[in-house]
Amino acid sequence: EADVSYTWRVDGNLLSNNKTVDISTTGNYSLIAIDTLSGCWSESNLPITSLIEYPIINLVVEDTLDCVTSSTFISSEGSQVGTTIEYLWQDKNRKNLSTAPGKIEVTEPGTYYLILKDNSNGCTNEDTAMVEVFENEIDIALPLTIFVQEGDTVRLNTILNIPASEIQSIQWTPTTNLSCTDCLNPVVTVPEDATYTIEVVDIYGCKAVATVRLLITKQEIVNIPNVIETNNGSNGGFTLYGNDQVQRINYLKIYDRWGNLMFFNENFEPNQPSLGWDGKFNGKEVVPGVFVYVFEVEIAGSGPRVYAGDLTVVR
Repeated sequence: EADVSYTWRVDGNLLSNNKTVDISTTGNYSLIAIDTLSGCWSESNLPITSLIEYPIINLVVEDTLDCVTSSTFISSEGSQVGTTIEYLWQDKNRKNLSTAPGKIEVTEPGTYYLILKDNSNGCTNEDTAMVEVFENEIDIALPLTIFVQEGDTVRLNTILNIPASEIQSIQWTPTTNLSCTDCLNPVVTVPEDATYTIEVVDIYGCKAVATVRLLITKQEIVNIPNVIETNNGSNGGFTLYGNDQVQRINYLKIYDRWGNLMFFNENFEPNQPSLGWDGKFNGKEVVPGVFVYVFEVEIAGSGPRVYAGDLTVVR
């Protein structure tokens, strides 16, 4: 600038008053710049220990790797080129990648090297570029299996590890029997076993998928009479009645009021009065009164279940 004076010195000796200088010897160089209007000044020191000209390297990483960007370029624009300059690109493991100037395409994060050799003076220079990766891993918390009673509905409670502001899209498949297909917590009305998959994409393009299986469990229906008539041939006998969820009667026990076992049968089908108690003990009709029954039945998908209660015998 016109209002700034410059003073160059080498090893304390005056070298020049120009803005720039050419140097031909090593030494401790200093520059004092004075603003002649304000009187402000500044000094900088630069030790020169060698006059060998190393090849100039300038590296720029053009992009960051992420869920959308699977590759990026490292550019050497501004680096020294010429017929005497040799290029060598290396990856983080020092594996040779290319000998071409310009730029290289990379797909992995890490440190990359560019080595330049000037064959005119034998000088070699090296610089590095760091390729970074942005990873926004999405975790979806969703049960693997949900058991649903036949005829019931269930809400699929999905929990994510990212805030709602970072969610770009939500999609459930299949879309049938869902209260919504683009929300986190749809309500499902399922007439049969089904599998649903949720796909979440965030604003960075990262994607996660989770699957939940819905298994329908039918509710058993059990009906047990509380009265039998021993002299009514149409009654047929006392037993347990149920739907197809009641697979088997493991046993039936009948006790009188004093705890005596009056009847026992095991491993027979429900809904069959002839397999139950006919109101007799040792071939004779019992005295009318109140008795106690105990059924153990096998329920599909649940295992054994016990039903007990009072039974009145009348004539």
